[in-house]
Amino acid sequence: MGGPLLRGEVRVIDPARQPPCALWTSLEQLARHAGVRLGFEQTLDCRPATWTRQPYEHPPVDLGGLTVRAAFDRLLAHRPDYQWTVADGIVLVRPRGAWANGSVLNRPVEAFAATGQHPHHVLHTLLQAARPSLFREHVDAQLSSYGRRGDAPDAVAPIDAPIAVAFGGGTVIDALNAITTPFGGSWEVAYSPDGQGHHAFIRLHLVTADDGPVTVFASSQSFDAAAPWR
Repeated sequence: MGGPLLRGEVRVIDPARQPPCALWTSLEQLARHAGVRLGFEQTLDCRPATWTRQPYEHPPVDLGGLTVRAAFDRLLAHRPDYQWTVADGIVLVRPRGAWANGSVLNRPVEAFAATGQHPHHVLHTLLQAARPSLFREHVDAQLSSYGRRGDAPDAVAPIDAPIAVAFGGGTVIDALNAITTPFGGSWEVAYSPDGQGHHAFIRLHLVTADDGPVTVFASSQSFDAAAPWR
């Protein structure tokens, strides 16, 4: 990925001025400006980060005039603990240690198919198809940040639209890429320690541009990660 130059002002939050766990916020802003999808894995000590439509600090970083690749390189220049690549048309940004076989996102996932299901429920299918299974029994009344509940089939938020996925098998990352493809979304995975190792959180994100706010946050799903990468 090099591609055309980013035109005009491309102002994003300067990650060098933010806490380490806020890196997602800057990268998501860049991905939105560039029109690319993003897959992001936090380090084990970071919970899910927030996102914001505009930079909330001054001065932000202006990435205008750079290629998309150069812009990502610039934002990650002060984070040698991270490495990025492109897979399935998605920019993947992960801690260097996570690329090794020990990461929970590298676990194999068997083939699965879903038709006309909420993305939240497709995440359940993904976790059940992981080997060993990553699914954790739980009850979710709210399936997305738009407030759709499991008993509200008339919800119309874009992130709540049913999707169809035919996944041929691969890793957790491959499956996340496949799930977010139908609605052109991005994903973020973060962690929290628990008594048995770490608890992982998956968030799917969709951003739409219309007359209202440019924001859609997808449903979140969590699972227990036994002995993740360190």
